[in-house]
Amino acid sequence: MSDRLQIKRSLTDANTSNVEFGELAFTANGDILYIGDESNNAIAIAGKRTPGTLTPNQAIVVDSNSEINSFTANTITVKTYLKEPGDAPLNRKVDLLWKKIGFNKATTDLISNKLATDETITSNLIISPSEIWNQAGSIPSTKPSSNAGVVVVYNELESVEDSTSESYRTWSTNQINWISDRFGSTYKIQVYVDSAGSGNPSSNGTQLLQNGSGNDDEWYFDYQSGTLHFIGVNIPSSLVDGKTVYITGAKYSGDTGFSGVSLSSANLVNATITSLSTPLEVKDGGTGVSSFTANSLLAAANTSTMAFKTGSNGQVMFVTDNDVEFGDLDGGTY
Repeated sequence: MSDRLQIKRSLTDANTSNVEFGELAFTANGDILYIGDESNNAIAIAGKRTPGTLTPNQAIVVDSNSEINSFTANTITVKTYLKEPGDAPLNRKVDLLWKKIGFNKATTDLISNKLATDETITSNLIISPSEIWNQAGSIPSTKPSSNAGVVVVYNELESVEDSTSESYRTWSTNQINWISDRFGSTYKIQVYVDSAGSGNPSSNGTQLLQNGSGNDDEWYFDYQSGTLHFIGVNIPSSLVDGKTVYITGAKYSGDTGFSGVSLSSANLVNATITSLSTPLEVKDGGTGVSSFTANSLLAAANTSTMAFKTGSNGQVMFVTDNDVEFGDLDGGTY
């Protein structure tokens, strides 16, 4: 009687066969230990593995650094958070940037609890002086039905597909400085899909909601550049050959920069004024003088203005009744 237990084995076969239910088998070619299932198929349960290398049909064994060379999956559900060593979770950082840059909103909760469209605290980015809408105060809180003042209204403007991007992924209105719903809820753009050249996309086409249809087909509109981008994994199913994107909203058409700006109660620090259309008044630190008088003396005409005083040869300057005058020197009588 043998003092050892032997199992089925092979020196040549990489994958053993003819294994009965519950039987063990080992192949030296693959260095794998198998067990037979209820259908007499060999199931790999142990044996040689290459730590850190992902091998088809084998268990994942990480190397000494807890790493693996690659990982491929169609769908991954993360129950925890991606995190850099000793730092905040990475997906929370991305959420913060997404809400800050994309929506000018401060992050107050996890994306699982509050989407960017649900955040309410405004946190605007700093922009350059040349981009300042100096007539923004003229934008009404409700979007007008037609062009009015500094507001240009677009009803179902047909967009152009960006040929440099994935098909149907990005669309351009070729208009900049769109007015966002920061100025009022009615300025939030509406997006429709309809046939090219359609005359009434809102009635004949399909409206696309910003958060998508539930099929990872969300969109994001950049109000500054006037571009629509489908930021979700999928493109909306209604957007196929022959269809195009239409945008309804409004843009700002007023002045930008500081040209023509009226400042009220402003505190200018280290400012240099190179020219003025009218003289700076005395009360503001100027003279109020727009022209000069030859052979005259600049003096205070009253408590708020300056004036030129002129005398004749031999006259002297004196003050009478709080006003500067010139006259002859008269010693009087005695």
